Amino acid sequence: MPKIFLSTFIFAILVAFVACTPPTAPKEKTAPKPEPKKEIPTNPTTQKKEVELPPGAMVLRGDITFVGRKVIGSHDFVFKKWTGYAQLKDEKIAGGSIRFQIETASVVADEGNRSKWTPKLEAHMKDPDFFHVEKFPTATFSSSNIAAETTNSANTYRISGTLNIKGISKEVTFPAVITMENGKPNASAEITINRQDFGIKYPGKPDNLIQDNVVITIKAKG
Repeated sequence: MPKIFLSTFIFAILVAFVACTPPTAPKEKTAPKPEPKKEIPTNPTTQKKEVELPPGAMVLRGDITFVGRKVIGSHDFVFKKWTGYAQLKDEKIAGGSIRFQIETASVVADEGNRSKWTPKLEAHMKDPDFFHVEKFPTATFSSSNIAAETTNSANTYRISGTLNIKGISKEVTFPAVITMENGKPNASAEITINRQDFGIKYPGKPDNLIQDNVVITIKAKG
């Protein structure tokens, strides 16, 4: 075979081979790995801080309750979560101090006498009409003076201090009966407040108005 025809024949075979060879499939791109989620730090200003215990102070435990009265009835409430302390002065109650902090969202209505309407009542107590717990998660009391009552029982004291509810602070004074048991205080007191003074202005239904005066009862032991 002449060389020119042989070269032409080989070239034709190569062209045919290339034409019949399937194209190489493109490589699949690997999806990038997702970055790990970063934890968002909690803003410390939104956290509820417990009452700090000063040196020599005694932790208080007990019940803080109040009664909400209407024209044709009433409801009993209790705060299930609160912290507090009492501190003596020279081993005496007079001149000492007391402080407590309540978690307003822990309010419970009509314990032992609940009905199908009780959860709705508790939810209403937590909204802006009453405690507005999302904005004001705590209520506090800090005494400024504890003095012995000289005209009554030796176990009666007059306590003055600052009560803060719903972000509003008011000075209050109230009597308390305080005894010492094994070196620890056992106290009971009632504080009467006007709820309007603390921004709780919801009137209630026109035919069943809510009374303004509310009695807060404290029974605490060291």
